[in-house]
This record gives sequence, structure tokens and C-alpha cells, in this order.
Amino acid sequence: MSSDRSVPELLRRLVSFPTISSRSNLELVDWVSERFSGGDASIKRIPSVDGTKANLVVSLGPGTAGGLMLSGHTDVVPVEGQDWASDPFELIEADGRLFGRGTADMKGFIAVAMSEMLRLERRRLRRPLSLLLSYDEEVGCLGAPSMIEEIARTGPPPAMVIVGEPTSMRVADCHKGFSLCRTRVIGSAAHSSLVRDNVSAVVVAGELVARLSEMARGACGSGTADHFTSISTNLIRGGTAPNILAAECEFYWDLRATPGDSAAGYIRGFEAAIREVVAGYLAAGRPCDVVNTVLADVPALIAGVGDAAERTRRLLDDARSPVAVPFATEAGLFQRAGWTTCVCGPGDIEQAHRPDEYVRVDQLLRCQDFLGRVIDEVCCA
Repeated sequence: MSSDRSVPELLRRLVSFPTISSRSNLELVDWVSERFSGGDASIKRIPSVDGTKANLVVSLGPGTAGGLMLSGHTDVVPVEGQDWASDPFELIEADGRLFGRGTADMKGFIAVAMSEMLRLERRRLRRPLSLLLSYDEEVGCLGAPSMIEEIARTGPPPAMVIVGEPTSMRVADCHKGFSLCRTRVIGSAAHSSLVRDNVSAVVVAGELVARLSEMARGACGSGTADHFTSISTNLIRGGTAPNILAAECEFYWDLRATPGDSAAGYIRGFEAAIREVVAGYLAAGRPCDVVNTVLADVPALIAGVGDAAERTRRLLDDARSPVAVPFATEAGLFQRAGWTTCVCGPGDIEQAHRPDEYVRVDQLLRCQDFLGRVIDEVCCA
């Protein structure tokens, strides 16, 4: 194994890989694999279908049940259009903060987990310790399912999974699910005055976005003031010129349903609205078509399932109750596989996805101290 175990140095190298979701993560995967080569680690890659990306599982210790899994994603969000004070892919330290894309979300946690694993020797571990690195989390948790399936097929179940998303080292045992949909509308390209027998795809899309807004207002009543189901349309494109009826238009919308609220129910309701709108235009002799495609469907993390959250809170020496976080993570996927899971990691989600993203050094130190204790209890005791 590599002798380089410093958290800042590991984080510097992790940040230097521009693993934006639209790009490959293989250079980072190669580098992490190299850090653990030549020792007793088991290293397994689970490639994407096209081979341009890969999940990575690094395991130490015996292949028995009851181990610990530390989970992080390798991809980061884009930096284009953001006004950074420094190179986003060069780690900068100032005022007790480490700046760079992914420092909070969530390469800081990966660096700490790597550092702790690199200092261990196999003979100290009575149960397995694994680092799970996924791809394409930021665009719908697309990589993790194949990794979880492979682990469940070939290995014994863990005692617990910790997903190190930024929670300011507060234990989270609940979050909303995430569904991403693309709605594509086909209208009729014609002179913009000929609306009697034709329809602009943009107009139809506008009606459907309005229906989603109505659904969103109703969904807000399905939870509490700070934890409710949300529906949001965030990207729309279509048309060719101001005086041409648009032949095509598509928009992307996301649904974040609280545990117990049915994401599938909202999607079915919207697809019923699509049929209603299309039928109205067809009845008037104005041809159009709409196709709605679910691109991602990530389950919620449900509180009170297993003891991961309580165990983590105890080892953090945090008297506060676990919280619900507003963002989705891969934790719901691990929980769905039957593994008790919680979310806890360094950094503040308020810093994620923004220019000049940073993680505080004291957060990394607290995470390092915590992981040392949880590894000792779960894997060594």
C-alpha cells in the first residue's frame, strides 16, 4: 500500500481529477486502486455498460458478515458558468478551509476513509471494512445499483453502511427519494399564424408544466414545513424561430417524495394529465404527441430501519436526535438491499454545487476521529 496517508494530500489528488458526471472517472479509479495495490486489499471494479466509468470496491479484512461499508460517489457537478476565485480542480487552503470542487460533496469524506483504511493492517480486522465508490450519483444515482447488486451476489451482508454525504457530521436517518423525468412533446412545424390545424410543441409543454406546478402545490401539503414532497421543472428547450410553430420541445422535471409518499403515484397522475391534454388537441384536429420517460428513480431513506443511525450517533458522542436531510443520496439504495444505513459526513450541503466550494479542516478531523472509532468497534472489536 502507498505510504501517502495524509487527508489533505489525498484530498488534493482526488480534487485534481475533474470527474464531472459527463466525463469518465477512470483516472480517479485507477489512482485509488493504485493506493491500495501491493497489500492485502481486495480491489474490484464494476464497469458501466459502455466501459467509460466504473464503480470501485476496496475491501480489507476477512470475507465474513457483519462488516462496515463506507460509501461515497466519485462524480461532481459542473463548474461552467460559476465564478470561482481559484482553479476548481486545485485544492486551496485558507482560513481553516479547503477549497475545490467536490471538497464537501463528497471527496472530503472519501479522503478521510482512504486515510483510515491505509493505516490499517489486515491482522487487526476481525470483520471486513470496505470503501465503496460509485459513479453518476449526481445525475440520478445511476452507478450504485450495479455495485450493490454485485456486492449482494458475491459477499456477506455488512453490519452497517455509512454514506458520507455532507451533513456537518450530524447523523441523518431520513431523506426524500428522487425521480427524474424527461417529457418530450411533438407538435407541428408550420407558420406561426396557422394555429387552427397545428400546435406548437412549446405551447403543449407550457400546459404540462402548469399541470406539474399544480401538482407541486398539492404535494407541499404531504409533509411538514421543512420536509415535504416537491416537484420542480428545471430545464426546457424547444422551437426554432419566433415565427415558426415548434415541432419539438422537451423539459426535465424532478420529484422528491418524502418516505411514505408515492413517487409512482405522482408520475401516474402526470401521465394521466398528458393523455387528457393530448386528447383535447387531437379532438380539435391539431396533432401532437407526448412521451414521458423516467430517467432515474432513487428510493427514500426511511427512519427507524436498523441501528446504523443510533450506533453512529453514539460513536459521534452526539446527544442530538438524527435528522432528515432535504437531498437524496444512495443511502436509500443500500437500505433497499436490506442493509442498515445512515448518512453522516464532513462539510455543509450549503457549500455543495456552488462556486468556491469548501470543507472545513476541523470537520475532516472530526470525521477522521469518528471513523477511527467506528472501525474499531465494528471491524476490530
